[in-house]
Amino acid sequence: MKIATPAHLARYTYNTVRLAKTFEQTPPELIIRDLMEGLYFASMKTEEGRPVKVNVTFIDHLRPEEKPVATADVWRVTNFQTPLPFDIKTIVKLSQAADPWSSSLAVYYDENDKLWINGLIDQTIHAQRFIHHEGNNKPQLPGMFQTSIIGIGCLSVIYDYELIAVLRQNVLVNKFLDVLHYGPISEMLKTDSKSAAQKLETFIKQHHRRSFQGDSSLFALRIWQSTLSRLLLQVQLYHHGGAILITNQTEGLTVKYQMDYPRLHQAMVAMLQTGAAASASEQAIITSRKLHFPIDDYILLEKARMEHQEAENQLKGAIRFVAAQSCVDGLIVLNHQLEVCGFGAVIDEIDPPKEIYFSDTNKVTVSKLTSRNPDNFGTRHRSMMSYCWHHDDALGLVISQDGDLRAVKRLGDQLVIWENIKIQNYVKSKKIRHLGVFEKSVGMDELD
Repeated sequence: MKIATPAHLARYTYNTVRLAKTFEQTPPELIIRDLMEGLYFASMKTEEGRPVKVNVTFIDHLRPEEKPVATADVWRVTNFQTPLPFDIKTIVKLSQAADPWSSSLAVYYDENDKLWINGLIDQTIHAQRFIHHEGNNKPQLPGMFQTSIIGIGCLSVIYDYELIAVLRQNVLVNKFLDVLHYGPISEMLKTDSKSAAQKLETFIKQHHRRSFQGDSSLFALRIWQSTLSRLLLQVQLYHHGGAILITNQTEGLTVKYQMDYPRLHQAMVAMLQTGAAASASEQAIITSRKLHFPIDDYILLEKARMEHQEAENQLKGAIRFVAAQSCVDGLIVLNHQLEVCGFGAVIDEIDPPKEIYFSDTNKVTVSKLTSRNPDNFGTRHRSMMSYCWHHDDALGLVISQDGDLRAVKRLGDQLVIWENIKIQNYVKSKKIRHLGVFEKSVGMDELD
């Protein structure tokens, strides 16, 4: 395997921006290389014992086409009175004032091809909420692209809400699998969500038969997918590493902290029902032929929206409650209804198959499988492989300390593992017109 460097990430980003042809002028590749190298080495530092985490937006804030559409909550660039040098010391210091959830450093280059930190961008929380499945609105992103320090020696690059590449120390990843939405894991979630879909159907028949329009099964699957994504994202934020095991069996497990916690599932059902009620109330008002709507219609709509927000708050609290349990050594054990059975669980016997298979696609294709020896992995992974091999209903999700996520599931007579899994709410960019950029742009051997 070839060793990747910040220069490779810079070339990939440069080619993506250049081939997209969205901007009149693509910055020189050397400028982007300086950007990536500065962030890469800054990620090795700490500030008062805290790791460096920061978002950087490459933006020419003086160009009128870079100005956002004016709304009350849109992002704005607030310039420093004097631009600051783009160096490791300044990046590290400013990172403590630029929470990645709420702000970003505005960086661009001058006529001498020197990078400067011109100021801070606010209101980025709305984009972060969309990316983390906590909001439906997708606000306009500032600048050409965003680069984030996500760990020691780890950088990610977003272009128009699409995650185009991640550099994890010496590995460049530019292909990400969406196994929660496509393939056998998605099919498992579809089966798991059927009971919630049935509850939603019953609720609609009792309360909103005439006014609700929508697919109950699809809505239930979407809440399953987004909840699991949010749970995994929250575990990643702890940087402790952890594992989640979804199974209806506890045979072969020693669960240190046994508990029954159905509230995560209950909040998901409440989200479905209150969302359906709000949608039905809106539809009833829209389709009504009355010239003047009774005030009661609006009272019902407002009540439904408030209950939906309460359900969202409950779900958010339940997700954080469960995710925190990953900080204790051992597995979090959920059943297929996403009800917590306990945490701090240990798999009693480590006996993985002699051979495991890594899939390069969401849907398992024999030609895309790569055979590996399980002995080359650590105890956390090998124990999960063992359990999933002996229990074909199980789905294992393993998060490493640096945020890598792997999914493990038995399919027939093969134990399949997926890695580089996408759980953020990234979307395919329509601006990237040339798909060949993903296969042809790295050119590692050509770098000096």
